[in-house]
Amino acid sequence: MGRMKSPLGLPFFAAALFALPLGAETLPPASSPAATPAAIPTGKPKRELPAMLRKYDTDGNGILDPEEKAAMRQERAERDAARKADHLKRFDTNGDGKIDKAERKRMKETLKAEKKARKKAEREKKKQGAAAGAATATSETTAAPKTKATPPKK
Repeated sequence: MGRMKSPLGLPFFAAALFALPLGAETLPPASSPAATPAAIPTGKPKRELPAMLRKYDTDGNGILDPEEKAAMRQERAERDAARKADHLKRFDTNGDGKIDKAERKRMKETLKAEKKARKKAEREKKKQGAAAGAATATSETTAAPKTKATPPKK
């Protein structure tokens, strides 16, 4: 089966591309504030760096240098080795130093159940925090009801 062609085709794309205003008349005048370097967008907007990048970017330049990448890889390798040792200790029931098919099946089931329990605990903790915050906000807004003062009898 051949490739489907666009009903509009290349001539439409080319016409649309060349219809864009690309001349000097589209640039702001040099005297306008829009022509200042601060007003001209340059690349991607600045945003908060991901936590991993902040952790390993020791010089704070927003880029992981080769030394910083090596430190990240080293820490990951140590973490993976510790995790593998823990899995062997927990799930290698026959003590051969390997995880066979039956042990792997049990390991997957156990780890899945642990993850599910951990997520459930996090949700419960979040609910309790939200409920406590809502209870505090409710108690602040539901102060003692105001009573009308009755005028003194004459």
